[in-house]
Amino acid sequence: MSKIVAVIGASSNRGKFGNKALRAFERQGYTVIPINPNEPDVEGHRTYASVLDVPGTIDLATVYVPGSVGVKVVEELARKGVPEVWLNPGADDDEVVERARELVRFVLWVLNPEGGQRYHAALDYVPLEPKVMEKALASVGTISFQGQPVWRGLSR
Repeated sequence: MSKIVAVIGASSNRGKFGNKALRAFERQGYTVIPINPNEPDVEGHRTYASVLDVPGTIDLATVYVPGSVGVKVVEELARKGVPEVWLNPGADDDEVVERARELVRFVLWVLNPEGGQRYHAALDYVPLEPKVMEKALASVGTISFQGQPVWRGLSR
């Protein structure tokens, strides 16, 4: 059975990262669940207003919502028992990252070095099996790309 990934902030707008991420995970063979209270469906998948509305377990959540709602989303992810959370650009406010670090077993978030490019987990790293990424981050704490720190992880 494939890993179940919730895309928080999934959108029917194909230009938005919430849509691109959903399609990227699906292309890699993951079961995707779009989360967005304002959309009935995304890319042919029923959309849920919250992860708390999703029946069954979720293995991974990738987050594409503004920091202003991020803390609430992270708290819902923790209540649902989602063990792994990826915070993408725009969802990685300091308060959101800190709350996620307190509540979630494994958190991955973006680093944006001065003038550096911001990367998106689903688009740039989906081909890496998350357990491989987790092991790498647990041992070194950071993934680098062309010598620049890109992702920071915390496993507890």
